[in-house]
Amino acid sequence: MSLRYKPRWRLQEHSNVITCLAFSPHGTYIAAGGVDGKLSIWSYDLGRLLYVVSGHAGVLSLSWIGPSEQSLLCGLQDGTVLSVEIDQSLTATGYFAHQYPVECISISGDTVATGAHKEVHVWEFRERGANWRRVSKLDLPPSVGSNRSDEIIVTSLHWARTKYSPNTLLVSYMHHGIAFWDISSRMILHFISVKTLVASTSLSPRHQYLAVSSIHNGFDIYDLNSDAPIMSFNQPTSKGICIPVLFAHHGFAVLGGSTEGKARLWAIETGNLIHTLHHSDDDTIQAIAAHYDASGDRFMIATGSHSPNDKHYIQLWHAQDIYRDNIPARLMTLLSPPAQLQDHHNMSWTHWIAWFIFLFIGFILSWLFVYWKDKTSI
Repeated sequence: MSLRYKPRWRLQEHSNVITCLAFSPHGTYIAAGGVDGKLSIWSYDLGRLLYVVSGHAGVLSLSWIGPSEQSLLCGLQDGTVLSVEIDQSLTATGYFAHQYPVECISISGDTVATGAHKEVHVWEFRERGANWRRVSKLDLPPSVGSNRSDEIIVTSLHWARTKYSPNTLLVSYMHHGIAFWDISSRMILHFISVKTLVASTSLSPRHQYLAVSSIHNGFDIYDLNSDAPIMSFNQPTSKGICIPVLFAHHGFAVLGGSTEGKARLWAIETGNLIHTLHHSDDDTIQAIAAHYDASGDRFMIATGSHSPNDKHYIQLWHAQDIYRDNIPARLMTLLSPPAQLQDHHNMSWTHWIAWFIFLFIGFILSWLFVYWKDKTSI
């Protein structure tokens, strides 16, 4: 399969930088937050705006509460966590969580971790208007000589299954590496020293790898069992802007934001560039999201872009198999097995061999037909 992404919808509602994007658990909706204080929720298939929540504080982080598509949490610039419920209408309830802007949210069951500047709090989550209960406040990470004078800034949170604990909280710090926290004891179980300024991180679906976005020079993939970087991707950045990174395609690819209008998708195993999602050259892409819809076998991406002339938009993309799309219809018909074979689930191996021979002959005949047609047209 050879996938290439094509633009599907361009969504415009926000009047300032789009800071975060997230697909709902089944890919029905795409939610976006911005510095303008808006949370917008859109239909992916229709490209239509469904709901808007507007406030005075910027929306800096968001996360859907699975497996339903009716609830999500947003972290706001004023330290509030906003709980949003979508039923026949939309309701939003705010909880004051931090003294600083809430830039990170990670959910595991009924437990929520929130990160704001140097603070990490863990909450017992209550839905539909009930009060939350804070169950833990993590201590500050240890400092060494090289970062003792640096400010402690939390950049990402992830709940992960690790060899240290089945529910480890990975906390990424801009200057202080990556800590593996045990919440019950409030102790650091393990630590990865990262020789770069960490802008953001992404955890692979099977919790094997952590993608790290550097403020200066692209992305690195770390093996969480060995702590070693196994792959690096060069993505030019400028202006000291924090660029997001995200695992996609079931963890076999990594998607990166950009300060030059080009979001890139790389293969983890080979390091090869799979595809480039083009915006305008002077656009900055600081928000990305990806989703695979198993029911429709669809790969989807969303990118949030802003430009120097204050144009802010969300670009939705969908993947197409370019090989399949370019096969002639007559050949696709030839490749499709007859109905009697499709319905026959217990065919012997001799039937399958005969069918593969038939397919091979069909390919040869199709190639000969195209070759003969080209020769006779000269």
